[in-house]
Amino acid sequence: MKITAKILFVVVAVLLLIPAFACAPKAGPPAALKPEVIRVGMIGDMTGPYASIVGAMHVGFLDACQYVNEQTGGIAGVRVEAVCRDSAGKVDSALAHYMELKAMKPRPVTLSFYVSGEAEACHDRLVEDKWPAMTVASLASVYPRGYTFGLYPLYRDATGAWMDWVMQNYPTKNKVAFLTWDTSYGRDIINDEMRAYAKKVGINLVAEELFGIRDTDVSTQLTRIMKLSPDWIYTCTAGHGPGVILKSMAGMGLIGKVKLAGDGVGFAEAVPLTVGDLANGCFVSRGFASLAEPDVEGIKWMNYYFNLNRRRPTDATGAGTCAFMNLLLTKATVERALEAAGGDWSKVDGAAIKAQFEKLQNFTALGLTDITYTPERYHPNKVRIFEIKDKKHVPVSGWLPCPTDDTTPMRLR
Repeated sequence: MKITAKILFVVVAVLLLIPAFACAPKAGPPAALKPEVIRVGMIGDMTGPYASIVGAMHVGFLDACQYVNEQTGGIAGVRVEAVCRDSAGKVDSALAHYMELKAMKPRPVTLSFYVSGEAEACHDRLVEDKWPAMTVASLASVYPRGYTFGLYPLYRDATGAWMDWVMQNYPTKNKVAFLTWDTSYGRDIINDEMRAYAKKVGINLVAEELFGIRDTDVSTQLTRIMKLSPDWIYTCTAGHGPGVILKSMAGMGLIGKVKLAGDGVGFAEAVPLTVGDLANGCFVSRGFASLAEPDVEGIKWMNYYFNLNRRRPTDATGAGTCAFMNLLLTKATVERALEAAGGDWSKVDGAAIKAQFEKLQNFTALGLTDITYTPERYHPNKVRIFEIKDKKHVPVSGWLPCPTDDTTPMRLR
């Protein structure tokens, strides 16, 4: 009888527990674990035609990663490392590196490109692979909108802002000749929108001359240009490109007779490193700080790691500024995507990071820039004008708005 009672008691207890277990909430799938490392990828020309600027990009990324890891605790507490690849200025090499980085485990969370033709060649692949990228600023590198964001204003937009500055500061010196590379980068300022905007603001665009990326003399183009008596020559060339123009101008006795200006991404600190005092008196338009601004917090940290790691003087090309901007943008968008996902790393994918890019407003990257993206505009639209004095890029304006609606209207985006 006692045994039967005990059995009955156990059966009743089990029956009472069954509903409790049945009503208990089912455990969901575990959230993805925090990754051990976060990678950022970079593909650029470090040994080819753009090497005088982009060649220092690798050490810039190393320094930027060191800053993020040591001073900010990485990205959401995860160590970040850069994976940099040299395309040597060849699109085929860039595409091969793209496939290599894509196959990595883990894949870099963002990618960046520093040659227009290479960025343009990978534009549609990035959309297919849902891979956010930061890139140089030719129109076809960024648009149509996909997964690519300009790291700085489009070259055409920056040129339009420079035209505004000229008309505000030199209203009687309004005759401009374009002398630029015959590349995707160089040709980005030669278009109907640019011509129309020049006419709208009172710029007399008198010439559009091209030269090859490996040409070493432009005296023939300058001879044609000078017959039109321009006040300015404007160029969209990089590294040695402005140097070719300046040396040809010097050989023809034109220094001081016509002003040279240009896109400040290519006409960066690398130019006075190669041509010295010939660069003095030139003007550039660009969307990020100069190495000659030591009070900017981002420049302070760049200089700290540049000196700590004993970088070469020839590495001070302006590439490091772009590398720091890239890392800080990646950090901001990944951390915001993680917060939006409630801390679930499995939801921090390319689409989630892209969504955060679209929401960035007045992002300064330690004072290095001023970036706002929107769902309709995937590039920043503010620049400053710099004059090269004593071989240093010295700001001569505050932040200026780019005439984006004129130079890059919505139908092009």
